Amino acid sequence: MKVVTPEISWHEKDPVYSIDYQPCTGPVLRIATGGVDKYVRIWQVKVSKDGKTTVDFLSNLKRHSKAVNVCRFSPDDAVILFWKLSESSANPGNLFEDEEMENKENWVVSKALRGHLEDIYDVCWSSDGKRMVSGSVDNSAILWDLVKDQKLALFNEHKSFVQGVAYDPLHEYFATLSADRSCRIFSTNGKNCMYNVCKMSLPSSSSPDKNSDSKPKSFRMFHDDTMRSFFRRLSFTVDGEILIAPAGCMELGENKVINSTYLFSRHSLNKPAVYLPSPSKFTICVRCCPCYFKLRKSSETENKPEDSSNNNKKEWEKTSTLFALPYRLVFAVGTEDSVLLYDTQQQSPFAYVGNIHYHQISDLAWSHDSRFLFVSSTDGYCTIITFDEGELGEIYVPEKEVNRMESSDSTTEKSKNADNSEVSSPIISTTVESSNDGESSSSGLNLVLEVTNDSTSPNRPSDITSQNVCSGKDNVTSTDDKDTDKNNTKDCESDKKCDVSTSSKKELTSDTPQPRRISFITLSNNPS
Repeated sequence: MKVVTPEISWHEKDPVYSIDYQPCTGPVLRIATGGVDKYVRIWQVKVSKDGKTTVDFLSNLKRHSKAVNVCRFSPDDAVILFWKLSESSANPGNLFEDEEMENKENWVVSKALRGHLEDIYDVCWSSDGKRMVSGSVDNSAILWDLVKDQKLALFNEHKSFVQGVAYDPLHEYFATLSADRSCRIFSTNGKNCMYNVCKMSLPSSSSPDKNSDSKPKSFRMFHDDTMRSFFRRLSFTVDGEILIAPAGCMELGENKVINSTYLFSRHSLNKPAVYLPSPSKFTICVRCCPCYFKLRKSSETENKPEDSSNNNKKEWEKTSTLFALPYRLVFAVGTEDSVLLYDTQQQSPFAYVGNIHYHQISDLAWSHDSRFLFVSSTDGYCTIITFDEGELGEIYVPEKEVNRMESSDSTTEKSKNADNSEVSSPIISTTVESSNDGESSSSGLNLVLEVTNDSTSPNRPSDITSQNVCSGKDNVTSTDDKDTDKNNTKDCESDKKCDVSTSSKKELTSDTPQPRRISFITLSNNPS
C-alpha cells in the first residue's frame, strides 16, 4: 500500500467536498472533484512503470453559483447539472469569469434537474444509470427518472438536513441518512417509507435477578446535528446484500458512548446486524469496493489437514466470517482524521490510514479495479492510496463461472479439431451474464446463466432463490415428441421458414446447454 498526497492546488486551497472516479476501463483515468470554490474539476491519474502516481488537470466545469457538495460520475445551488465530454475542440468559455487555466478537455452541460429548494448534500445513481436519488438541506429527498428527465417522487419525512443517500443495486430500495438522527429506507416501486431506523434497545445486564423489572434500554442510534460534519454518506455493497451507515453512536452504559458504523442485512433493514466501533472519532462516509474477493483462510484452517467432510460445506462454513457470503467484500470508512479498511469477514479493520490531512475527511472513491482509493478533505487536498495487485485479496470467480470457462475452452479445442473435417455438428451456446438484477460487475464477477434460444431473460436473485429448478420436461425433447418434431419440421419446410432437418434438431438438442438456475447466496444473521 502506498499513500500519496499530491501538493497541488485542487480548488485554490478551498475545502474539497467530494471526489469520484470515472467507472470505465478506457486509456484515460479520470477523477472529478467539487469544492467550496463552486467548480467541478476533472483530473487525469497517471501511473508510471515504477508505480509512481501523478495527477494532471484536464478541465474546469463552471456553472454552479454555490459550493459543489457532491459530484458523481454516471455508471453507463439546488440544481443538479449533468456534464458530458464535448467532441468539439473549441472552448465554450466560461459564463461568469475568465478562464484561469487552459482546459485540455471541453465539457458541456447536457441537462439540469430542478426540484430542491436548498443546497444538495448528496446524490447517488442507480446501477443502470436510469434513476437517481438526491438529498438536500431542505429536509427532503427526491427520486429522479433520468430517462424522462422528471421527478418521480418527493420524500419529506425527515425533520432535518438529508446528508447522505444510497441507491440499492437491486433497484428495490434507497436509503437516506439525516441530521435528525434517523435512517429511512424507501421503496423505489411503492415510493413509500418502509423503515424508520432511529432507536435500538439493548438488554439490561445490571441486575442478575430474573424477577426484577429491568427493561431493555433504548437509545438513539445516530449522532445529532452537533456532529461537526456536513455529510453522512452511506452506501450499499456492490451485491446489494448489506447497507453500511456511518455517524452511529452506541450507549453501552452511563456516560459511555461509542462511535460506530452500522451494517444492515438486506433481509432485515429495520435493525443493524453488526456494528463496527470507532472509539476515538465519529465516522462520516462509507464507500464500497466494486470488486469481489475470495474468502481469506485463517491460520488454523490452513494448518489443518484436509477433511473430506468439508467438501459438503458451503464456502463460508469452511472459514470464520461475519456473513454467509461465498466471497469477501471490502469497504472503506472515513472518520474525522483517518480511513479504516474493513471486509465482511471480520469486525475489526484490516488496515488503517491516518495523519494524511489536517482537516476533516469529506468523501471517498474507489477505482473500478480496486487499485486506487481516493480521499478528499476539507483542508483543500486529496490523497491517493494505491494497492499492489493481490494486496486486498484474490479476485473471486464463482465455481459455475470457472466450469463455464473450462467447458468453453474444451469446446474451442473441439471446434479447432473439427476444422479438418468437411461437416461439423452445430453447437449453439447462448450465455447471459448477470450480476444481481442483470448488472455487470466491474470486477468481472458475473453469474452466468446458460440458456437456450427459447428461454427468457434471467429472473432476479430473489426469484431464482424461491423458485424450483427447471424440470427436464420443459427443456429437453423426449422420445414421445419425435413425431411432433417431424410434423413441425414439415410445416416449417412448407412455409419456407425453417431449413433445419429433424436429424439436426436432435443433434442440436443434445449439444445445447440446458437452462440452469443459479443458487444465489442470501445474507443471514449469525445465530445468537
